[in-house]
Amino acid sequence: MKRILAFVILSVGSFAASANNWLEYAPGFNILSPAEKVKIAATAAIKDGRLTVALMDLTGRFCTNGSDYGPESAGAFSVNGKMVKFTVTCIAGIRALKPETENGKEYFTREITTKPTVVKMNYAQVLSFNSENFEATKKSMIDAESAM
Repeated sequence: MKRILAFVILSVGSFAASANNWLEYAPGFNILSPAEKVKIAATAAIKDGRLTVALMDLTGRFCTNGSDYGPESAGAFSVNGKMVKFTVTCIAGIRALKPETENGKEYFTREITTKPTVVKMNYAQVLSFNSENFEATKKSMIDAESAM
């Protein structure tokens, strides 16, 4: 029991200390938490050499538990002051939000991986991200994808 408690304390401490860092959730899949204490995070993954950056919503407010649907239009969100159209997909009750157009995907990826980024989803939901050292994260994802 003491070992489990020590692991939890160390995990929470390291998470708080690295709030601006992309954390590896699984090989090739990383998560960046916003400054706000919400259950929405940015995700980055590489598949077939292509980087995909999206938002993952674990609040459960929009996708009923276990539901699957989409992609469909989620409307436009402000990303560092520019409007970007997003799509929404629910997978097993988790809401994934991705830019809809190629220009939107490139812009969103460039913003969130290189500078402080504010995403205004609506009047009440604003997310602030501050990515650090994304190049090391990207290299790690590429290495994981190309593993033997």
